[in-house]
Amino acid sequence: MISHSEGTIGSGAERVPDLRDVRNRLLAAIPAFEYEQLRPFLEPVILRKRQILQESNQPMAYAYFIERGAASLFSRTARDGAVEVGIVGRFGLVGVPVVLGTSYSPH
Repeated sequence: MISHSEGTIGSGAERVPDLRDVRNRLLAAIPAFEYEQLRPFLEPVILRKRQILQESNQPMAYAYFIERGAASLFSRTARDGAVEVGIVGRFGLVGVPVVLGTSYSPH
């Protein structure tokens, strides 16, 4: 679950997410004010092994901030079919187009 506890930084006037609760490093690295604005839109989900999170050229509704494990990124080629092109773990996210304001995956 993505949540935060009380913490302090600098003079203690700013609340920051407790790094023990926020496992995704991207979320843990953003300023506390921005995290608090994003927090109402975050919800924990349990992903199944081999679950497809986005299809090429299909609408995307969510971005996934990985907390544990890894997600494989595949691209389809005419000759070889699906080819793994990347891996995302707790230092990243799946669904960059959603974060950038578009609803379709370019791949």
